Amino acid sequence: MTDAVRSIPVAIVGGGPVGLMLALFLDQYGVRSVVFNSEPEVRRHPKGSTHNSRTMEHHRRLGIAPQVRNLSLPINRPTDVSYHTSLTGWELGREKFPKPSEERPPPESPQKRERCPQNFFDPVLARFALP
Repeated sequence: MTDAVRSIPVAIVGGGPVGLMLALFLDQYGVRSVVFNSEPEVRRHPKGSTHNSRTMEHHRRLGIAPQVRNLSLPINRPTDVSYHTSLTGWELGREKFPKPSEERPPPESPQKRERCPQNFFDPVLARFALP
């Protein structure tokens, strides 16, 4: 480990969404950090895709909400979640959600949720969080 890394007060283990968001917030408060990640690149298969209203409020405070919105699903695409027996099998159930163009923020927030898969979102965070 170099002396430059030793002088950084916060070490963040994990360069996923939570680790990178932490690095961005620390930077806003003038706290230097270093991110350690075991994976060399962004996940090919995302673990998450929905950014709820509260998460979007954090994105807005960090100044990245427009980028997240631009990478989200097209506004006229349905966002239902369906469960099937297999890729071409019977549908077991469905959660209905409005199209992004029809959805409004909840009364307690100025932000609505966005559907932006992690493999699109992580590069946005990395661009802002990692020099």
